[in-house]
Amino acid sequence: MLLNLAKPVQTVSGHKARIISTDISGDFPIAVAVCESDGREFVVLCDENGIAANPSGLNIRNIITKKTGWIHLWAPIDCFGTKETKMVALCSDVYETKEAAEKCVAFTTSLDIATLKIEWEA
Repeated sequence: MLLNLAKPVQTVSGHKARIISTDISGDFPIAVAVCESDGREFVVLCDENGIAANPSGLNIRNIITKKTGWIHLWAPIDCFGTKETKMVALCSDVYETKEAAEKCVAFTTSLDIATLKIEWEA
């Protein structure tokens, strides 16, 4: 999997790391500073997939961050005003708080279903 150079990186073993160069000529164009437990850094060269040039096990990956938010589910009420629904739809945004998601009003003729907390990896 290609590294996303715009996002933070770490070694696969969890050591802090930072990209210091991305334009080195050759098979390993990315230079990464890896932080040791005492705070000192050393440089590892890797390819676009984060595979280190040396077989030291210092492959690099993007840090996986989990994000959370709130969405509001609603369904349109049919033209006779009953609670039968033709489809379920989402409010168009993800909100930081439950209260903000609950304020989402799709249409005046909609039926509120639920406000849900969601989690995803970014």
